[in-house]
Amino acid sequence: PVVLSRCPRYPDVDLFAAMALAGLGSYFLQGTGFAYHAIPFRVFALIAFFFVIIRSSQPKSVLITTSIAAAILMAINIERGFYHNYSAQQIAHVAQDLGRVDSLMVLSSHVDAGPSAAIASGARWVSRYPANWLVPGALNRLEKTNCANEPTTCAHLEAIAERNRADNLADIATAHPDLLVFDLNAGYFDEPGFSWETFMAQDPEWSETIKNYREIGKTQRYIYYHYTPEPQKGLVRENRLEAGSAAF
Repeated sequence: PVVLSRCPRYPDVDLFAAMALAGLGSYFLQGTGFAYHAIPFRVFALIAFFFVIIRSSQPKSVLITTSIAAAILMAINIERGFYHNYSAQQIAHVAQDLGRVDSLMVLSSHVDAGPSAAIASGARWVSRYPANWLVPGALNRLEKTNCANEPTTCAHLEAIAERNRADNLADIATAHPDLLVFDLNAGYFDEPGFSWETFMAQDPEWSETIKNYREIGKTQRYIYYHYTPEPQKGLVRENRLEAGSAAF
């Protein structure tokens, strides 16, 4: 903005400079620190710098300063190689080792471990949530709220977390995902050490649901469970009777 203010008033430069400032304001208003939220500012600023540079009548000092600013913005955006979703690739690798995974569900608050992992695995995403953002939002607010003074607010926040837990449990119990994954890197929680397994275990029905799953692997980031339901007792007895009849 300081450099552009020294330039003659060209409508194209002014337009993109204003859009860049709006993008910068939006970035700070969101207050997340996510790099992709700064993309509007970077793109429109680069376009404005481009128009300044192609003006051959600009003072040399302005062109040099603008070129340096543009080079810094472009250097920030340099990526090495093609885009890689390492979470999706890791989950897909485990799915391939199992041989056949038709359905997948990941309990995570990170979207990179969501439906993109199912696509990479060639499986159906069976959760109603692409990422479990409701839980960190509710629990973070709950930690900062004085429930003695604001019981209604706390009850509302607890209901949000409970709804998310109940929805996840219903999806697992209904869809029986072949591969069930828990993210150990619980993102967006203010308090460290959050466990999705501990969170789900607060529901009395969880033990009945998870008993049909067998832990097959663990990395620094994920715990993997494979759906291996126990045969029904009646079915086991029928199979034994059929086997005995066949022997005669």
